[in-house]
Amino acid sequence: MTLPSGIMDLRATLNGAYKTRPLSAITTCVIHHTAADIDSTPEQIADYHVNSRGYPGIAYHLLVNREGRVYYCGDLRTIRYHAGEHNPTTVGIVLTGDFTKYYPLPSQLAGARKAIAFVQQQLGRTVPVVGHRDLLGMATECPGNSWDGYKELL
Repeated sequence: MTLPSGIMDLRATLNGAYKTRPLSAITTCVIHHTAADIDSTPEQIADYHVNSRGYPGIAYHLLVNREGRVYYCGDLRTIRYHAGEHNPTTVGIVLTGDFTKYYPLPSQLAGARKAIAFVQQQLGRTVPVVGHRDLLGMATECPGNSWDGYKELL
């Protein structure tokens, strides 16, 4: 597969031994924020997930950094640990930073739109995009208190 311009493939280094599913099982894209430094790298986040949380690799399928660069971290067919019981049917897209009080940067919103378009192109269909906190049973403020103000921009 050839990735679109602006999407960097890190699957070989960040993938981990996650269970798999068919692409047809995917019903939703879930937006997250790292709730950490906006300059966090995919490798730093993966290190935290592996060494502090005990995950097999980074928890997200795609990551968008402050410049809007999109990193393809985990194959869409893998069931990542990003949304609890919803993991088998969702794709996790994370934006670096803490959006409790602030919106993502315009570059990040553009990158998130690119990530969503990539997922939908790979699926061959449109799927809803929700915030982590919008999922049933999720007791979280992720992707930040500003979510209601920026979700329509995606």
